[in-house]
Amino acid sequence: LLFLIVGTKVYDIQMFTETSKTFFVVVMIGWGLAQISVAMFLSVFLSKSQTASIIGYTVAVWLTMIACVLNLTIYGIPNKMDKFLYVIPSFAFSRVIYFMAKRCGYGYCVKGFHDIDEELTVSLAMIFVMSLVYLLLALYLYQVVPQTYGIPKKWNFLWKTQTPSTDLGEEEEEEGPAVEY
Repeated sequence: LLFLIVGTKVYDIQMFTETSKTFFVVVMIGWGLAQISVAMFLSVFLSKSQTASIIGYTVAVWLTMIACVLNLTIYGIPNKMDKFLYVIPSFAFSRVIYFMAKRCGYGYCVKGFHDIDEELTVSLAMIFVMSLVYLLLALYLYQVVPQTYGIPKKWNFLWKTQTPSTDLGEEEEEEGPAVEY
């Protein structure tokens, strides 16, 4: 939100002043959700918060830089971005910003959702879809991957049915072979 306000009021940048505010807010909400989901996913594998912060920022900066370079070189308009790159939210977000900036540069900014083309729609949708995928994957892996505290669940804990006796914490005794004396 601060990004939008500064770009509009302080610097009077055309992309911020003429692009639909609703569209821009939806893009920023999607990007925020993507950042949170990817951070949760990465935190499953990192136990120290300082290490997680350093790696998280490094990954975010490098992926965004690579995405910008690809947009300006290989995937410049009219070339379409390869589908496998949409799996990484930084690439989809960078593509959305690239399209917005490119269109505003030629005097035709995005005025609303009716005003976006197919690839921009796919890019925006993939930001939200991959946010959900990374979130669900992070929640699952947090239960399965061994952490500092707690006992990890088995990989198939979602599909395993539990019997009422094990739900209460009671363990069933296994009967061994009968031995007569």
